[in-house]
Amino acid sequence: MKIQKYARISTLFLAAPLLASCASGPSGGATVQAPNRLSVVMTTRAPINNNGAVYSFAFDDDDNSSDGPVAIVTSTTVPNGVVAGSFTVLVQYEGGQYTVFRRTEGAGGTETLDRASRAFVTQPQPAAGSTLAFTLDLDATTDSGARLFRAGVQRLDINFVTANERRRDPNDNLRKAFDAFGNRSAGAFATFDVRSSRTYRDADTVQEPTGDVQTDDTSNAINLQALDISDFTITILRS
Repeated sequence: MKIQKYARISTLFLAAPLLASCASGPSGGATVQAPNRLSVVMTTRAPINNNGAVYSFAFDDDDNSSDGPVAIVTSTTVPNGVVAGSFTVLVQYEGGQYTVFRRTEGAGGTETLDRASRAFVTQPQPAAGSTLAFTLDLDATTDSGARLFRAGVQRLDINFVTANERRRDPNDNLRKAFDAFGNRSAGAFATFDVRSSRTYRDADTVQEPTGDVQTDDTSNAINLQALDISDFTITILRS
């Protein structure tokens, strides 16, 4: 595993347990069987903010470790509002709800998000503390019938990005409050081999620092610790 830096900074950037049962639920609900799974557990320094903050988990399955997902630092017109760069699968948590998309990058910083309503092995629960956890079916399909993850993917470029808001005002170029992989960086991501069953831990890979949330806000009204990524595990299960 190695950490890569995404070098093409555009105006946009200036701008759990593995469960095997079936279940039903709202958006991102369960599948019947999932022999190939990806589980994520992420912890922040303070309880998850269910009132306005956006927690994003971006995965790039193009097997090209020279590019990957990066944080959007200020304002943007990109629909997901939080992550840009190269990535193909997006999980977002906001207001107690998870959504999953297959993402296609378009020209001029645009994107298309294809919803995957049955991507989770079991429906993840709203955060009640400092931890978000979910398990994706690596063989799930989107609502349009496309695969969520590319068949035969060997490596995933991954970044977790937290933000206090989706900034839409093009005249507001101050940094919003955000955290992502790496030390005070919007452009760091990590590449993980997903060909076989294994667990990756923060301490052995990214070594995500704490106290590195970026913001230009001086009001002290934002709880930065609720955005500050402090630990994670990524578990791959292959049949």
